[in-house]
Amino acid sequence: MIEKKSICSTHSKRAFKLSNEERILLIQALYAINILEEEQYDTREIISGITKEIYSNHKSLQKLEDIFVSIVNDLVSLDNCISKNLSFSWKIERLPKVLLAILRMAIFEIKIYPSKIGLIINNYIEITRRFEHHKEVAFLNGLLDNIGQKYVSTNSTHITNYNHSEVAKTN
Repeated sequence: MIEKKSICSTHSKRAFKLSNEERILLIQALYAINILEEEQYDTREIISGITKEIYSNHKSLQKLEDIFVSIVNDLVSLDNCISKNLSFSWKIERLPKVLLAILRMAIFEIKIYPSKIGLIINNYIEITRRFEHHKEVAFLNGLLDNIGQKYVSTNSTHITNYNHSEVAKTN
């Protein structure tokens, strides 16, 4: 069951800032829904199950839950962005599930912080090194760099139909 609640309406950009540990927890939750595929799942239950032993602070857990729900609600546009930027011979279904989770998280964060694309890419390269081999790290770097360059060159406020102006209003 996917809950319709946007990070835009509940958190400012400042509240969205994540540590690499929090990014990894969110990637693990995204990986879990990749494994579940078409099965029914409760987004808050998934993220709570992954984070409950780490976060006793309800506020921190709530932040991660809200971000995760927003990412899940944006999966179609995130996947469209990934698909549009894959080479002709690649299909999103062929991507390793961990790499797909990392890409989704990275693109979502780029949409929130378009001015920090380089920093975001570097963060996700480091995270990818923990989970994947050198080839996948290079693949992720190239794909995110391509997405970032397109984003900057078009001066668009949308990579994947995301209205981050709502986030700016909350600051």
